[in-house]
Amino acid sequence: MKSYALSTIFLLLAISVASGKILNGYENEIHTARSSLKHLTTLTPDRNVMSRIERIKEFILYYELTEKLLQQFQNISPGIYQQIDSVIDFTGRQVDVYVKFVPVSEMHPGAKAITNLNQMENDPHGYQSSYGPYTVSVKITITKHSLLILAHEFGHISYQVPNLATYVDFFSRQYTDHHMKADYLGHKPNDPSGQEALIFERIFRKANTEYSNGKSPANVLTIYDDIVKSKH
Repeated sequence: MKSYALSTIFLLLAISVASGKILNGYENEIHTARSSLKHLTTLTPDRNVMSRIERIKEFILYYELTEKLLQQFQNISPGIYQQIDSVIDFTGRQVDVYVKFVPVSEMHPGAKAITNLNQMENDPHGYQSSYGPYTVSVKITITKHSLLILAHEFGHISYQVPNLATYVDFFSRQYTDHHMKADYLGHKPNDPSGQEALIFERIFRKANTEYSNGKSPANVLTIYDDIVKSKH
């Protein structure tokens, strides 16, 4: 456990020339969504049009929520944010981290978060996700503790990106039961990624206490409600 704590401290202090970025997972489609919404509002408002408008509005709402929560996370724990914002793989290549805050309906039953674990073809050190080569995808459900959950997932990413080849091998040997609950994957006591995730949780809890200065920190659900109210 101490070795992982030391590696975390070292990485927080390290500066890399080649670095990735934390990105809003809705970013690539937000301009299309806004253009589509503008077009749809000019059409006759039948049932199909209104349904499409509501879906696009929800998409835009979650884009804006993700923007606000990523900024909130950076304000609370700039150290963790900077570490993941500059994460590189084993060979020194930059890796972008795409984050989405999503409704519970978009997640597997019982799962509060999902960070993908995939290698590029013919490159065991190359991380990839649905966003393409050298990317990681993270989805977090909207709950009171969404930012703490994100810190936990950032801990997984901190370990998995630079250790992808060895960790995929470890993961495939440790988690052979396909009926395991989603929240158990990556969290065996001997799992180094899970250990790093717990370290990041502790760092974030401490940072959040200091940031709120004795007051109750901003509730994610309150931020969500404020965005919804602003749309009416």
